[in-house]
Amino acid sequence: HARLTSGGQVPGASGRAMASCRLPMAREIVSALGALLRRPEGCPGGERWLVDLFRITRCQQERLLEPWLRRAQGRTQAHRRQVLNRLLRARNRILNAPGEPQAASELSKLSRYSKSHFIRLFRGVFGMTPHELLTERRIDLAKRLIAEGELTIGEVAWYVGFESRHAFARLFKRHVGVSASAYRLGLVGGAPERAVHRPNPSALLRLADRRYQLGPP
Repeated sequence: HARLTSGGQVPGASGRAMASCRLPMAREIVSALGALLRRPEGCPGGERWLVDLFRITRCQQERLLEPWLRRAQGRTQAHRRQVLNRLLRARNRILNAPGEPQAASELSKLSRYSKSHFIRLFRGVFGMTPHELLTERRIDLAKRLIAEGELTIGEVAWYVGFESRHAFARLFKRHVGVSASAYRLGLVGGAPERAVHRPNPSALLRLADRRYQLGPP
């Protein structure tokens, strides 16, 4: 995670005491940095391009923070940033590890609030409860995995944190409007699921390695 100050800059050692807010590092920056590091011959001008991309992305994320800061409780801007920073710890954990239980009691400890106060603050800033955000993240991730086509519906359910396929199926249909199987059929033009789905024996092993690495889309 990068730390964002009120000026949109990443502080150095001298700025660590400043009130700051945290957002997950943008996927575009991570991908670009990885591509740059994989090129042994280097990339002329690549460093400058990466810095520009970083600045643009951080400015975009600062704009995202603005409405959250306005809704955060606090009498001063510094106090509101402190509140938001603590809430973002819980939000980032939900987004980065949706396959984990993410109990409200544990998230509230991470944010250093009582459970009831944490849920009230979280809803007030982000417009939804931690459980609602977790559900939304799980459904989005499930849709992505179904589209990739490497896993069965039951395997997708396990991957996104459901021990019961039936519980996952009910929740998916409630939020998406169609069953997970029908959603897959719609992506492949109506062909039977088993005709297009060929499970890879190593798929679960690969995805298990990725389980805690997938960031927000």
